[in-house]
Amino acid sequence: MKNSIVLISLIGALCLAGCSNRITHIQVMQQYKTQQDVLKAFGAPNQKKEGNGATEWLYDESASTRSAKGWVAPVYNGASVQTATVTEFKLYPKYVKFTFDGQGHVLSYDSGGVDFSKKEANPVGTVLLAIFGAALVMGVILAAMLGTKL
Repeated sequence: MKNSIVLISLIGALCLAGCSNRITHIQVMQQYKTQQDVLKAFGAPNQKKEGNGATEWLYDESASTRSAKGWVAPVYNGASVQTATVTEFKLYPKYVKFTFDGQGHVLSYDSGGVDFSKKEANPVGTVLLAIFGAALVMGVILAAMLGTKL
């Protein structure tokens, strides 16, 4: 009975190790720390608003697409995006908004209608799964050969 519990625990641990990591939308958004990071990832904003020592950038994500690798930057028919400086934002059905301080650091972000979560390969988890799986199979075979009950 005790060995059965150990076996079930090991199988559970293998399932938790998995072969991929899930990166949430929040984790993706939190990786952008500066205006340069945002500009590199999203390009020029559609709208820009300044005031109270902060700058806000708004992106229209209605034209963005997703692929198996995650988020892909919007394509605007090959044209470069012209940033409109506004006093009030015109919100889009799918949008991302960043607020920066005077030094260009991200203070906050907001988004709606988009989900940038993605899965990434976990080579360590895959290797551990293979090693523990092989050990488990060998243990079962050895126990069967020795006539030991699990």
